Amino acid sequence: MGTFKSSRFFPLSPPDLAPVGHEVMREFQGRGFEVKGEQSLTGSWFISIHQGGTFKAVVGMKTALNIRIEPVDGGTQVNAGIGIFGQQVIPTLVTTLVFWPVLIGQVAGMVQSAKLDDEALVIVEAALRRHTPGFHPAPGYPPPPGYAPAPGYPPPPGYAPAPGYPPAPGYPPAAGYPPPQQPETPAPPAPADAPAVPVGAMPAGFCSECGAKLGPGAKFCSQCGTSIGASV
Repeated sequence: MGTFKSSRFFPLSPPDLAPVGHEVMREFQGRGFEVKGEQSLTGSWFISIHQGGTFKAVVGMKTALNIRIEPVDGGTQVNAGIGIFGQQVIPTLVTTLVFWPVLIGQVAGMVQSAKLDDEALVIVEAALRRHTPGFHPAPGYPPPPGYAPAPGYPPPPGYAPAPGYPPAPGYPPAAGYPPPQQPETPAPPAPADAPAVPVGAMPAGFCSECGAKLGPGAKFCSQCGTSIGASV
């Protein structure tokens, strides 16, 4: 990739690097970079980023920060170095130029001053974490709009699913998303033999014990046999 290179091994092994590569490309595009990327047959990713003011041109070709994301035993290897935009191999024409090492040194110095190489490694690490089951997003790194990590992950600060989409388990619902309806608990039924009026508060003509209606002149309740004590 050139004379300048940052290298980092991450003990993270997502099942597929395709979503990682696409997420890294979207992140740099959102920051105003010109981006090219491709995935090899072995599953590794090559991403090239260019932005005016930081990178210069050599014989009509743009210099860039080229990033390689490669699955290895036990994790993922990430390398970043100065090269030609969109090309994994620096053309012989460029490398034979006398001023190429000088230009590379200048571009590398600007990249290091802007900490672009470190930033690239942080972005790749965050994407690897999000797409590796069992790992949490990097602290303070915001997810892309509408992104939902694996179920059961605590949401990053400020996470909001896309409107109208059901949230993953344990995540806050999107604004306006209807919450599930809770079933109402029915009131327990009243005992079948409970009197409609409290005992002792029966009006005249009704048994004060069971509430049954009394006939004219009754001295005993025809329902429970309670003595009325006086004619009705």
